[in-house]
Amino acid sequence: MKKTLLLLTILALILSACLVLYSCDKPNTDNGNDPASSSSSQNTENNTDNSQNDDQKKDDNQEKTVTVTFDTNGGSAIESVQVAEGKKVAKPQDPQKEGYTFDGWYVEDEKWSFIGYVVTENTTLTAKWVPTTYTITYVGDVTHLNKKTYTVEDETFDLTGTGKTYYEFLGWYEDEELTKPISKIEKGTVGNKTLYAKIEYNPLLFKLMGDGYAVVGCDKNATSVVVPSTYKGNSVTGIGEHAFHGCANLTSVKLSDSITSIGFCAFLGCTGLTSIKIPNSITTIGGSAFHGCIGLTSVKIPNGVTSVSEDTFYGCTSLTSVEIPNSVTSIGSGAFYGCTGLTGIEIPNSVISIGSGTFEGCTGLTSIEIPNSVTSIGWGAFSGCTGLTSIEIPNSITTIGGSAFHGCIGLTSVKIPNGVITIEYSAFGGCTGLTSIEIPNSVTTIGEYAFCECKGLTSVTIPNSVVKIGGYAFCDCTGLANVTISDGVTSIGSHAFCNCPSLTSIKIPSSVTSIDIYVFSGCPSLTIYCEVETQPSGWNSIWDYSYTVVWDCNNNDVANDGCIYTIIDGIRYSIKDEKATVVRQPHNIERAVIKERITYENVSYPVTGIGRNAFSSCAGLTSIEIPNSVTSISEDTFYGCTSLTSVEIPNSITIIGDRAFSYCEGLTSIEIPNGVTSIGSRAFYGCTGLTSVKIPISITSIGVEVFIGCENLTIYCEAEIQPSSWLRNWNSYCPVVWGYKQGE
Repeated sequence: MKKTLLLLTILALILSACLVLYSCDKPNTDNGNDPASSSSSQNTENNTDNSQNDDQKKDDNQEKTVTVTFDTNGGSAIESVQVAEGKKVAKPQDPQKEGYTFDGWYVEDEKWSFIGYVVTENTTLTAKWVPTTYTITYVGDVTHLNKKTYTVEDETFDLTGTGKTYYEFLGWYEDEELTKPISKIEKGTVGNKTLYAKIEYNPLLFKLMGDGYAVVGCDKNATSVVVPSTYKGNSVTGIGEHAFHGCANLTSVKLSDSITSIGFCAFLGCTGLTSIKIPNSITTIGGSAFHGCIGLTSVKIPNGVTSVSEDTFYGCTSLTSVEIPNSVTSIGSGAFYGCTGLTGIEIPNSVISIGSGTFEGCTGLTSIEIPNSVTSIGWGAFSGCTGLTSIEIPNSITTIGGSAFHGCIGLTSVKIPNGVITIEYSAFGGCTGLTSIEIPNSVTTIGEYAFCECKGLTSVTIPNSVVKIGGYAFCDCTGLANVTISDGVTSIGSHAFCNCPSLTSIKIPSSVTSIDIYVFSGCPSLTIYCEVETQPSGWNSIWDYSYTVVWDCNNNDVANDGCIYTIIDGIRYSIKDEKATVVRQPHNIERAVIKERITYENVSYPVTGIGRNAFSSCAGLTSIEIPNSVTSISEDTFYGCTSLTSVEIPNSITIIGDRAFSYCEGLTSIEIPNGVTSIGSRAFYGCTGLTSVKIPISITSIGVEVFIGCENLTIYCEAEIQPSSWLRNWNSYCPVVWGYKQGE
C-alpha cells in the first residue's frame, strides 16, 4: 500500500510539471492586423480561460478528498477525518483500553507512519493492543506455586498455598485485615495485586489415607492436643505410626469418636502424658503404642479391641490400673513389660494366649488370676515379677514358655497342671523362695535351667513320664536334699544337679542311657547309686565329677539292694558281694589310712579295691597307706593329687588303672611291685617331679603314653627287651634302662 501511494504521488507531480511547461511554450495566434487589438483580444480571451480554469481546479480539489477511519479495536472511540488525496493525515490522540497498552495504528499488518505516509484513497487505520502485564505480590510465610504475573487475557487460575510445619494455610486475602478472601484470579482481571496469606498454628500434621485423614505428626513442643473429628471436610479416622513419638511435653490428648485405630509407636516416649481416654470407636491399638509413657497412671481399653499388641504399654512404670474388655483374645509379647506400679490385673475369660514377656518385670504385681480360657503362657511372661507370691495355673494350660516365671522370688509353691508336656528353659529359674513343686505325669521334658537357683526347694519327684532332664535343670538348688528320678528318664543333661551341696544321695535308674558332663559337680556330700552294674557307654566319662558311685543298686537303702555305703575312721567304703571298696573321698582329705578289713553291723569285710576317682582332685592329700588286701587301683584313683610325694604300692596289687596317678606332680619316685601285671594308659601322665620308676618283669601289659610329660624321668625295666604286648609309645620318649636287676 505504501509503495502504491508513493507511486501515485510521483505521477501526480510529473503531470503537474508537464502542464506548466506546456503553458509556457504555447505560441500567440495572430487573428488580425492590429497587434494591440490582437493582444487585447488575446488577453481578454486568456482571462476568460483562466477564470474558467480556476473554477475547474476548485471543483477538482473538492472531488479529491478521502476519508480516514480509525478502528480502535475495542478501545475508546476516535472520529473519522477527511484528508485531501495525497496529503498526510494528522495523528489523533491515542485511544484507551482497560488491560491493554496501545501499540499504534496499522493497515493490515503494517504499522502506519503519520510522518512519512500520505493518503490517496479511503483508508481504515486499526488500533493494535498489547495485554498489560500485572504483578502479584504475596505476603506471608507460605509455600506456593502461584503465578507472580498475569494479563487480562490469562485463563482463570486458582490461588493455592501451603503453610510451614504446624502452621496451616487458610487462604489468601486482598486486604491486610484479612476480611476479603480471594481464591482465584478470574480471566479479565486487571491491576497489580498484593495478596495476604492467612495461617493458623496447628500442632498436628494430617495425611489423607483412603476416605479419611490420619494424624501423622505433632509439634514436639505441644503440651495439649485435641484431635478433631474432621479435617478439610473429611473424617479423621486414625492416629498414624509414630504420630506423637517423642512428644515429651505432651500432658493431655483428646481423641474424637471418629478415630478407629491407634498406630504402631503412636505415643512412644510421651513421658509427660498422665492420662488418655481411648474412645469406644477404637478397634485397633498398634504395638508399642504407649511404650515408655512413664506418667500414664490408668488405662481403659475399649470394648471392640481384640488384641493388646506387643509392647503396647512397655515401661509404663506409673501405670496402676488397666481395664481389659472381654473382646480381647490375646495379650501380646511385652504388652505390660516393666509396669512396676501395676499391683493387680484382671485377665478376661476371652483371652486364650499370654505372649512372651507380657508382664515381665512387673515387680509390684502381687497376684494374678489366669482364666481357664488361656492355653499358653509365653516365654518370660511373668519373669522378674518379684512381688508375685502365688499363682494358680489353670488346667487349660498346655505350654509354659521358657523363663515364664524366672526370678519370681516371692513364689513359694507352684502346681503345674496335668496337660503341660514341657517345662521349658528356665521356666522357674531363680525362684529362690520356691519350696515345693508338683510335676504332673503329663510332663515329658524338663528343660535346661528349668528350676535353676530354686534355693528353697528341698525335694523333688520326677515322674516316670519324664524322659529328659535338661542341662542345669536343678543347678544351684542349694537346699535340695531329696531327689527321686523315676524309671523312665533316659537322658540327663550336663550340670543338671550341679552345686546342690545338700544332696547326699541320689539313685539313677537303669533306664538312663545318656548322661552328660559334670552332672553332680559341687555336690561334695553326694553318693550316687546306680541300678546298672557298670557305667554305660552313653555316659560321659566325667559325668559324676569324681563323686562316690555305688553300682548295681536297686534301692537307696542298705536293706535290700545288696550295696552298703559306710564311713569308717573318715574313709568312705562301699560293700558288695562281701567285699569292701574305697569310694570317692572328700576333696579336703589330707591323710588316708585304708584298713585291711572293716566291720559293718558286726560283720567283717576285706577291703579289696580302691575305686574309680576315689581320691581324684584331692589336692591336699600328702600321704596314703594301702593295705596288702587291696588288689587293684582303679582308673583316676589319685588323679590330680598334687601334694602326694610318695606312695608305697603293696605286693597284692595286680592292676594300676588308666590315669591312676595322672598329675601327681609331687611324686619323685615310685616302685611298682613284682605282682602288677597291667599299667593303664597315661597312668603317670604329667608327673613332672618323677625322676625314676622301676618296672618289674611281671608287667605284661602297658597302655599308651604312660609317662607323657615326665621330662626328668629314667625308667628301669627288669625285662631285657620290650615285650611285644607293651604298646609302642608307652614311654613317651623317656630314657629306658633294660635288664635292670634289683640292687644294681
